[in-house]
Amino acid sequence: ASPIATAIGIGGNGGSGTTGANGANGALGTASANITGHHDVSATVQMTGGNGGSSDTGTAGNGMDEIIPIVPASPDAVATSIGGGNVAASSIVTAGNAGSTGTGIAGVAGNVVLTNDVQATTAGGTATLTQNAIAGNGGDATGGIASAGGFASSNLFYTDPGTASLLTANVAATGGNGGNGLGGGSSGADGSAGGALAVITGGNNVTLKGAMTGGNGGNTLDGLSAGNGASEIGLNTTLANAISTSGGSVTVNSSLTATGGNGGTSAGTGNGGNGGDARLINATTGSVGTGGGTLALTQISNAGNGGGSTGGLAGNGGNA
Repeated sequence: ASPIATAIGIGGNGGSGTTGANGANGALGTASANITGHHDVSATVQMTGGNGGSSDTGTAGNGMDEIIPIVPASPDAVATSIGGGNVAASSIVTAGNAGSTGTGIAGVAGNVVLTNDVQATTAGGTATLTQNAIAGNGGDATGGIASAGGFASSNLFYTDPGTASLLTANVAATGGNGGNGLGGGSSGADGSAGGALAVITGGNNVTLKGAMTGGNGGNTLDGLSAGNGASEIGLNTTLANAISTSGGSVTVNSSLTATGGNGGTSAGTGNGGNGGDARLINATTGSVGTGGGTLALTQISNAGNGGGSTGGLAGNGGNA
């Protein structure tokens, strides 16, 4: 048998406020899965923060942050094979969305900080790690003030505790989208960034795929402007580093993709939002061991598109 463990924790949403009452905040979602087997083993956790409650004329509730400690007592997703099977550990963490408002103030979007939350151990099989941080979206407004998206950070510093024949790590962070202006002169809010940082070390073949994606700007129906897409920048700072310590010939792949958020659109005379930049310089590196082999480094930058406008100025596209 190939044991599979899945644990899901979803925080409750905050209640809504009417007749001027404020919305309440969302609650925390937690989960953990630790499983050991003789053959193939898989552990998956999903944690989701609750959304903020809406308010008609007051302040809406905040989306819940999901923060994994920098030095956790133990990763939340742990898969171990004592028979040399293939192992996989996955942690997907999503913050809560901000509550929306009518003529008041939208809530604050939830942030995610996800660090060293996966572990997969085998003697001879393949080991696959997935760590994905997704920030909450900003709250909409109809006559009030929309809010920006939340920030996402996914960090993984990992040395294979076993002897995997291939160690693969997928590390991603996605910033939240800005809230929309749904009428009453409300503008769209800006998207926020996602940041990914990974240093992965294995004794044989190693593959690292990093991705950081900026949130899109919020749209506006009749406000002064739509929101801007978030930029993703990595200049002369190593964000993806794949290392093999093998004495034999191995293959090491290290890649990083940065994607700027798109600008929001304006359906009236307001301006469209600008697309986010996506710029990477010397952000990806890797190394093979004393036995040599193949080293492949990849950087991809995808800038965001500018938002359109029916009666104002269209937004500029981002630089890459």
